[in-house]
Amino acid sequence: MDVDWTYIIAPSGTVDIDVSVVPHGDYPETLPRIGMEWTVPKSMQQVDWLGLGPGEAYRDSRQSVRRGSWSSPVPELMTPYIFPQENGNRHNVREVTIKGGAVSLTAEARGERFDFTIQEYTRENMEQARHRHELVKADYVTVQLDHQQHGLGSASCGPDVLEPYRLYTEPFHFQLRLCGE
Repeated sequence: MDVDWTYIIAPSGTVDIDVSVVPHGDYPETLPRIGMEWTVPKSMQQVDWLGLGPGEAYRDSRQSVRRGSWSSPVPELMTPYIFPQENGNRHNVREVTIKGGAVSLTAEARGERFDFTIQEYTRENMEQARHRHELVKADYVTVQLDHQQHGLGSASCGPDVLEPYRLYTEPFHFQLRLCGE
């Protein structure tokens, strides 16, 4: 896989991120998501965004949301399914800010809009837990910014993801701008 990451750090402290990937070799036909993940201090507990909301939305599951300016504490971004699973994604976002006290971090779309998921749990914990009481809050907040995601579909009780919502393994390119205070 050829991966080209470019970071341009301006004197103001903003960081422009440009990512291009060309897959080579033996990869699955589809991918669950394309993006980046990092952690921020647990004290960053407030999220504001411009995009679809107020509830979770995915590229093939967004009938109950509308475009707007939204705000939520981190714990309320999670959808409390009985069986822990992928949840809490916000789709078609132009900008998201996570903040705590005087500290904030903003991600802005540069080109295509993006998805985000911000949670108090790690992806590994979410995948291993069989019931909500098995979820353990991490000592930090996990931030995922995704260029694209594979649709949810309903293969467990219905049809698989429809063709327009599949995320095929193919070359991709995305850009983000990060700003902090």
